[in-house]
Amino acid sequence: MSVAKIRKGALTIPIDIRKKANLEDGTLVSVEYESVDGIIILKPKSLVDQKNFVKLSKKGKKMIDEALDAEKSGELVGPFSDIKEALKALKES
Repeated sequence: MSVAKIRKGALTIPIDIRKKANLEDGTLVSVEYESVDGIIILKPKSLVDQKNFVKLSKKGKKMIDEALDAEKSGELVGPFSDIKEALKALKES
């Protein structure tokens, strides 16, 4: 059993529990209290609908990061009015 200490209202969850629960810095958790049993429940939460959530491979994440960097630096072309226009630009690149 792991033990945690509350300091100034903050709770540090022991590392072995964080690893098992895949909790990282910045993870949101809901906090519930069941007064009947005196139990405090922490549940990881997400701002993304988990039903529509897609996990990316390392390659996929790299591709997204590259696209976002290109967008920031103004390297992207478009928008396009239709698919033919997009394909033409793709062939020219």
